[in-house]
Amino acid sequence: MSCPSFESNYQNIWNMDEKGIQMGVESGDRELVTIIEAVSATGRVLHPSVIYKGAHRDLSWGKENPCHASISHSPNGWTDQELGLKWLQKDFEPKTRTDGY
Repeated sequence: MSCPSFESNYQNIWNMDEKGIQMGVESGDRELVTIIEAVSATGRVLHPSVIYKGAHRDLSWGKENPCHASISHSPNGWTDQELGLKWLQKDFEPKTRTDGY
């Protein structure tokens, strides 16, 4: 049995990962934040997306943002289906779109 052969355009192969981290460890106030990152098979990296815990967006979250991360919030600081879809629509698809689709 052999695997079928197909041509791949490596610029269209992406890996996305989400990781929860704890911020404020030094102060004892440990708040969970989720970070979404994506990298292509060619090494192209998208700006990360950060999800903070909160009912409303805090404007201070974006004050120190050297990597131009997109910023979202959820009640628990985790991603969910709604935030995942927004990430695909607003962060991933526009920045990875190629002509011809």
